[in-house]
Amino acid sequence: TDIAQAAVLARPWLELPEGFTVAGKGQGTVRASGRGDLLRSADADLAIARLDFADATGMLAGEAISGLVRAHLESARDGFAVTDGRLELAGGQAYVEPVFLDFGVHRADIDFSGHLDTEAARFDADRFVLVHEGVLQASGNAILDIAGENLLPQARVRIEALHVAAALPTYLQPFLIDTSLKDLEGAGTIRGELDVTGALPSRAALAFDEVVLDSPTGSLAVTGLRGQLNWYDDATRSALAGQIDDSLFQSLLTWDSASLWGIEIGAATLPFATTGRHFRLLEPTLLPIFDGGLAIATLRVRHAGTEQMYVRFDADVKPISVSKLSRALGWPEFQGTLSGEIPDVQLSQGVVTLGGNIHAAVFGGNIVIRDLSLRDPLGKFPRLYANVDIDNLDLAQVTSTFSFGMITGRLSGQIRDLETFNWMPESFDARLYTPADDRSK
Repeated sequence: TDIAQAAVLARPWLELPEGFTVAGKGQGTVRASGRGDLLRSADADLAIARLDFADATGMLAGEAISGLVRAHLESARDGFAVTDGRLELAGGQAYVEPVFLDFGVHRADIDFSGHLDTEAARFDADRFVLVHEGVLQASGNAILDIAGENLLPQARVRIEALHVAAALPTYLQPFLIDTSLKDLEGAGTIRGELDVTGALPSRAALAFDEVVLDSPTGSLAVTGLRGQLNWYDDATRSALAGQIDDSLFQSLLTWDSASLWGIEIGAATLPFATTGRHFRLLEPTLLPIFDGGLAIATLRVRHAGTEQMYVRFDADVKPISVSKLSRALGWPEFQGTLSGEIPDVQLSQGVVTLGGNIHAAVFGGNIVIRDLSLRDPLGKFPRLYANVDIDNLDLAQVTSTFSFGMITGRLSGQIRDLETFNWMPESFDARLYTPADDRSK
């Protein structure tokens, strides 16, 4: 059977969207009953040798798809029908922007039942069971709107098992192709529930089971990730307030080890709540970093990724080896340790400010950063303003890194009205001197 000709014959009962084309070959049986051009019921058992399709925009397409279709349809009223069946996709490729699926590598079997609006080319699946071999096992209900702007305007999905190793390149990497995480790989399993409302995610309740993530060029790695992530969009969170236990809005993730841009982070547990573009740390948390750590007292983020983004951050730095930190960041390998306070950092309207001073114990002395202001920190040309006090630094530790030789003794001073543009100094007034009580060589 020529599938394009079959689509023409089916037009009185099933009208494809304007600009949507189908072609290919198939064989099997179709039994139908009705009166005149009014279809009452139909049964189909078809083997698809090849199916090609595309919409007018190119955002939905398929090529050389092969498999089986079994379906039963009962007409409920004009334009509507009750249907159930099974779809087996064993070969060919499909594209739903930006996701590309190769059924020859990972076949997909779908059992379904629901209501078909033949005039609007829309299917309301009251129930579906999906097995994407080696990638995903899921069930739930959904709406497919082939003629609409969004193919999946609504869904509630129960994820029985999402296999991270195959799911990352299949489902997620197309969205990361223009980011530093485009080579993200992984392992482990994710289970849970996902809701879609208005073609956008509205709720996610996901359980992580020994998940591993690794992006060599993006310098991100996590091992032994486990725990529960609960996320709601703002509208759903507001609607459920007071109706469900508050614990269902909270998340808890634990990992065995991690690294970010070469900075080693040890085992930690992170209790937090996240809604929409907002994030809040629920309890003080220690992140082990190399041989020290970052003791976070407060971390809040609102409107992440927008011009209205607001961040508040309070932390203490437990002594960290500067040599290890320098190697990780590709800096000259300084000696000594780094410790201090990072008090009440706030990002608002594109400007970072401090509620106090940054105190750092480093190079055997102390550095205090005062009056810090950082404009457009995530932009192309960040601008920094600060005053810096230097007290009793050990120059042997500072200069042992460089090839021009060794300087001993102690150094104190002040740097006033420091201004940098794109991290390069534009102006400052500096006074550097040997401390009055220094008797070192």
